[in-house]
Amino acid sequence: MAGRNHLQLRETPLSRAAALPRSTTDPRHLHTRPHHHLLEDRISIQHREIQSLLLDNQRLAETHGALKQEVSLSQQDLRHLSTLAADIKAERDNQIREVYQRSLELDAELRSIDAISAELVQVGAIKEEIETVQQEIQRGRSAIEYEKKTRAFNLEQEKVLEKNRILLVREIMKLRTELANAEKRARAAAAAGNPSPGYGRNYGRDEVGYGGSSYPDPNNPQQVQIGGGDSVPTFSSGAMSNGYYYTAHR
Repeated sequence: MAGRNHLQLRETPLSRAAALPRSTTDPRHLHTRPHHHLLEDRISIQHREIQSLLLDNQRLAETHGALKQEVSLSQQDLRHLSTLAADIKAERDNQIREVYQRSLELDAELRSIDAISAELVQVGAIKEEIETVQQEIQRGRSAIEYEKKTRAFNLEQEKVLEKNRILLVREIMKLRTELANAEKRARAAAAAGNPSPGYGRNYGRDEVGYGGSSYPDPNNPQQVQIGGGDSVPTFSSGAMSNGYYYTAHR
C-alpha cells in the first residue's frame, strides 16, 4: 500500500534512447531530433502531472484518515453522553419519586393540620416547602428536556459527519479514476511516439510500475482501499441524493 501513494517515476526508455550517440552530420537523422525532443518534453510534463496527482491522492487519504478518526471520537463522545444522560435520568427519576413521596407526606400533614387548629401556624411554612418541591420537579423536567435536546443534536452531528465521509470517499474514487486515465494517456502517448518494435517492448517492461493493479478499480462494487490498508465499505447509488451533494459543495 505504501508503494501506491509513493509511486516513483521511472526513467523513460525514450531518454535512454535519445542518449545514444548519433552522427550530427547524417542527413537521415537531422529531421528527427526536434521531434524526439518535443516528445521527451511532453512525456516529462505528463510525468510531473502524474506525480502531482499522486501527491494530491496522498493528501486526500491523510485527510480521510483524520476525518475518520474525528468521527470515531464523536461516536465515543456520543456514547459517553448517552451514558451520562441515562445516569442523569435515573437520578432525576429517583429524585422525582422522593419528591412524590414527600408530597404525599405533606398532603397527610395538611390533612392533619385541618384537624388540629393549633398547627395552623405551620401552614405557611408547609406551603413554601411545597412550592420548593414544585420548583425542584420543574428543574428536573427541564434537565431531562435539555438532555433529550443534547442527544438529538449529537445524533444530527453524527449524521452530518457520516455524509461528509461518504462525500470524501467518492471524491477519492473520482481522483483515482482520473489518475488511472492519466496514466493510460501517458502510456498511449509514449507508445504512439515509438517507431521501433524493440523499443516498444523495452518501454512496456519499464512501464509495469504504472500498471492498473497499483490502484483499485473505482467502479468495483466490493470495496475501495485507502491509505495504509483500511477498507472503506461502499455505498449504494441512492445513499445520497443529488440535492445534498450540491448543498455540501456550495
